[in-house]
Amino acid sequence: MPQQFQQRPVSRHQGNIDMVVFDMDGTVVDTSGDLVITANEVRSHMGLPTLSEQFVHSCVGDALLPLIEKLFHDTPERIQEAVPIFQQTYRRHVLGNTIPYKGIDRVFKQLRSAGIRVGILSNKPSELVRIPLYHFNLSPLLDFIYGGDSFRERKPSPKPIRRILIHFGIAPDRCVMVGDAPSDIRAGKEAGTRTVGVSYGFSSLQDLEQAGPDAIAGTPLEILNPITQWNGPDEYMSPEDCAL
Repeated sequence: MPQQFQQRPVSRHQGNIDMVVFDMDGTVVDTSGDLVITANEVRSHMGLPTLSEQFVHSCVGDALLPLIEKLFHDTPERIQEAVPIFQQTYRRHVLGNTIPYKGIDRVFKQLRSAGIRVGILSNKPSELVRIPLYHFNLSPLLDFIYGGDSFRERKPSPKPIRRILIHFGIAPDRCVMVGDAPSDIRAGKEAGTRTVGVSYGFSSLQDLEQAGPDAIAGTPLEILNPITQWNGPDEYMSPEDCAL
């Protein structure tokens, strides 16, 4: 059920950015190994041929049902059969090979130290979003964690971002949406936020560039570069000075 939100007075600190919203898979954590294993284990169970790692990566970014529809595109009549099996299988593998991208914890700490709210907006079910964040001790660095079941709509709809902005009292132009998928960039742009695409995730650089983000980061630490520029050079230490 969508969560209820209350509007707060618009918050502003001395810089130009008050909040950064991060996508999860392909942006904060690398879940590629577990998703490939899950997809092919389920397909094998159903007597279907395995998929390439590249193809599975290309499917990531949507909510669970659209993801499964893509992974089982060659047998649409068995989609509903695959859904519960996929969910159960992924829960078993959710921490098998998933790891945070190197430096993402430093990015969170850096932003928080500058008084900027930091949170997660994923299209994946909230339960599956929270498990790795708690396991890798990233959740204490976050102000909020929302999944695909937190709102009535999901990215690329801008409505989840708009609801978050209203809840925390943040003006759209003082928020940054960070993600590896065109759907992340589209959601941010339509919500009126600034956008940073990350090229180290699951989407191709070409697809990311076509989505038109305000900036593209090749590593997690590079996410800080455009935010520092938007806020002014005196707002942060350099990433190299940030505590390990």
